[in-house]
Amino acid sequence: MTTAEAIKELTFGITRTSTGEEFIKSLAQSLAKALQIDYVFIGELDEQTDSIHSIAFVVKGQLVEPVQYPVVGSLCEQVLHYNFCEFPHHVQQQFPYNQSLKHYNVDSYVGIPLLSSHNKNLGILYVMHTEAIEEVDEVKTMLSLVAKRAEMELERSLYEKQLLAKNQALMQANDELAKTRQALLDTNKQLEMRVDERTRELSASEEELRLSLEQLSQTNRTLRDREAFLASIINQTSVGICVANHEGRFIFVNEGYCKITGRTQAELFTLTLLDITYIEDQGDNVEQLNNLRKTGQGFKMEKRYVRPDGSLVWCLISVSRIEQEEGLTVRTLAVCQDITERKRSEVALLQTEERFQLLSKATNDAIWDWNITASQLWWNEGYKTIFGYKAEEIEPSLEAWYNRIHPDDQKRVMEGIRQFINQGGKQRADEYRFQKGDGSYAYVLDRSYALHEQGGKVYRMIGSMMDVTERKMAEEALLRSQQQERDIRIKIEQQRQFLYLLFSQVPAIISVVRGPDLVYELANETLQKFTGKQYLGRTLREVYPEIESSLYQIYQRVYQTGERFVGQSFPIFLDWQQTGKPYAKYFNIVYEAFKDEQGKIDGVISFGYEVTSQVESRRMLEKSEAQIRLILESIPHLAWTSLPETSINYFNKRWYDYTGLSEEQSLRLGWQSVIHPDDLPIAIERRTIGRGKGEPYEVENRYRKGSDGAYRWHLARVVPIRNAEGKITLWVGTATDIHDQKTTQHTLENTLKELHEKNYELDQFVYKTSHDLRAPLTTIMGLVTILKLEPDEATKTHYVDLIETRVHKLDTFIKSMLDYSRNTRTAAKYEKINLEALLQECIAELEYMRNFDRLHVNLHIEEEYVFSDVFRLKIIFSNLISNAIKYQDYNKPQSRLNIQVMPAGNQVVITFADNGVGIDQAYQDRIFNMFFRAAEQSEGSGLGLYIVKQAATVLQGNIHLASQAGKGTTFTVTLPRLTPEFTTR
Repeated sequence: MTTAEAIKELTFGITRTSTGEEFIKSLAQSLAKALQIDYVFIGELDEQTDSIHSIAFVVKGQLVEPVQYPVVGSLCEQVLHYNFCEFPHHVQQQFPYNQSLKHYNVDSYVGIPLLSSHNKNLGILYVMHTEAIEEVDEVKTMLSLVAKRAEMELERSLYEKQLLAKNQALMQANDELAKTRQALLDTNKQLEMRVDERTRELSASEEELRLSLEQLSQTNRTLRDREAFLASIINQTSVGICVANHEGRFIFVNEGYCKITGRTQAELFTLTLLDITYIEDQGDNVEQLNNLRKTGQGFKMEKRYVRPDGSLVWCLISVSRIEQEEGLTVRTLAVCQDITERKRSEVALLQTEERFQLLSKATNDAIWDWNITASQLWWNEGYKTIFGYKAEEIEPSLEAWYNRIHPDDQKRVMEGIRQFINQGGKQRADEYRFQKGDGSYAYVLDRSYALHEQGGKVYRMIGSMMDVTERKMAEEALLRSQQQERDIRIKIEQQRQFLYLLFSQVPAIISVVRGPDLVYELANETLQKFTGKQYLGRTLREVYPEIESSLYQIYQRVYQTGERFVGQSFPIFLDWQQTGKPYAKYFNIVYEAFKDEQGKIDGVISFGYEVTSQVESRRMLEKSEAQIRLILESIPHLAWTSLPETSINYFNKRWYDYTGLSEEQSLRLGWQSVIHPDDLPIAIERRTIGRGKGEPYEVENRYRKGSDGAYRWHLARVVPIRNAEGKITLWVGTATDIHDQKTTQHTLENTLKELHEKNYELDQFVYKTSHDLRAPLTTIMGLVTILKLEPDEATKTHYVDLIETRVHKLDTFIKSMLDYSRNTRTAAKYEKINLEALLQECIAELEYMRNFDRLHVNLHIEEEYVFSDVFRLKIIFSNLISNAIKYQDYNKPQSRLNIQVMPAGNQVVITFADNGVGIDQAYQDRIFNMFFRAAEQSEGSGLGLYIVKQAATVLQGNIHLASQAGKGTTFTVTLPRLTPEFTTR
């Protein structure tokens, strides 16, 4: 089945199911059918147990019961680590200890992780086959296609579970609130009964009310004694007690409070509560005090005091109102307990837990595999690493493991395992003490997973042991610390304030309406502050008479059908300012059906938070982007914009005109598609650094022009646009054409390079010229001196011949220098030239050379005429022919030079091929250098081939060498085929 057919089959199979686990099951079945594969598994990752449990497991076309197994040691670990895992055949050979592969007779495996929108592992999708997967690329493509939808469903299902859990917590809290309300009613009734009883007691006898002055005086003395006793107790108690007036200034502090704050009574009487409160705790403290003044309800909080030396002390504060005056709090009583040590213990525990997590990740757990049937127990390397045992000390038996369990834990652990196996359990976790190699005991967390036969009998268990000694010690330390702080009063107080704190501290609006009339039964403090309205006991219509019918219908639909409503940036039109003019505010909100104990819908729960500022910011950003784009359309440069976390979202018209790409092509292919490949790495590097730092960046690179495919240099500049909070909302880029500037710069650099080369050649030329001129002159002068002294005429003739030879050599060198000078200082003069006539002329002029008669020259000319410079052509021809004469191979019976002129498109190719001595490979790359001679005994000045190379360059041509020592040399001269019009330029 092809990929297209598979997609068609897959689409038909899953469109019948909408969402949720049913969709995932349908997807798995359709995928198995489309790919014609034996096993399809879609599972969810459980981070708490580090295991995978299946949502859909298709075996041979049928859905089977859910399974769960640990990630460690399975192929899922490979997939989650490497993102994509494929084993098209022989997978059991690569994972011989994986019993699942053997159980299902699997030969091939392909898996892909399922990721959340935050790129976090959610689960896994994999397929297995009992035979090799031939078209593994098609399978990978299919898995990649369906994975995105599966990820969405999996993440949505996860969110639904979280929301359901929060809903259940909310309902439980509501039940607790109802119980608390009933308890308050009972307490109120008891208080009324006590008041009635007290009233009867007071009116029972007037005699009892007539106290004598002596009794009153005695009572006053007793009262003063009690006050002194109470003051002594207050000062001797370890807790701190203070009283502050309505301005927050201290009017009473005991010695315990002075000790806690590190200040004297005199110092404290000049300060307020906020003066000694840590700045980060002041806001919450002020809010609680304001609420105390409004409601008279006391509160408890944990806060930090600042001592004079700058140190901080943590305290648990219980605050209440002790005196009222016309409804205003005029005095505040605070009881303070130092909890710094408890806080330090909590921090120490947190640090210990963090170290434990890092240690768990950095080291391997002790992984074990118990084959119950074969009574064999296997351990991985982590067993040695964690517990310090040598390889020879590890026995593959259950008895050896049992003997190392602490004696006090052995019976409990084994009984738990027997019960787990007898009941056919799936997962198990236990903590116990295990003996290490040094004899000490470590606390271990042993987590295991059971494999079952078809009858349900456990035949194998796989698990891991993690050393949790530090965590256990930290837990025990925390328990000891907490035990010292616990008392019954705190527990009761915490339970009483639980619901109040839950709803008052949540920064979201929460409400519950019940009954067909939608009467408010709950509205948290955030909602009441947000609207300034009274809710409890009033209907939705009474609270919001201006409510839109559409919003009211949403409440009714949720109440009547139980269907959840979720609104993102949902507009709600109400009279928020109570001015009689409704307007919209935007919320992310959920309306959920509220059910009673029988599961019947009895109301609607709403949970949401305002996002008006985000919506307005987004609209302002869109408006700002439109203004930026208007500016970018007006500039003569290439321009684009991109969002902070995404690719480019806009190109200006100048971009499309230059690149020739459409909008769809540009947004799909991106800016990288038109940048020269050599410039792409530095462009990506600058972009990565600039975006990482949030700073402007620029880079020079070449952009391909759509009209002719040519690349032109541009200077690209990219700057970030930030909002009022300094957050980057947009990146704006421009590319300015600097091609002409770069070309000019390149030309100047080349010219400078050529000048340096010319200067070097000139230095070499002066040195070599002086040397080569002086050498023959020195020889001639010496021969003249000898000639004057020689009396024999025959010998004089010999010396005259030697002088003549040196004069010819000097003449040849001077001629070469003249050719060099004329070639470099005169411009080319183009005219129509008969190549055959010119070659014959050059050959005739070289007939005087020694051994000329031994060289046989063959001419083959197919291009008779050429427009060029006759002087430079003659230099080229004469030098190449004379070299063939000079460097003949005298071991061969005859020397040969073949000269061929051939047309080649818009060029003329002239070759000079001889069978002379040839040129050694070691010298060929320097043969055209100035004054280079392959050997000291070589004839010539060393300028000939250099001048030939220069002459060919002036004629807009080139020359190439092909030679092999002992076989011969071929020079190939390539010249342009110029038209007559060129000679008139």
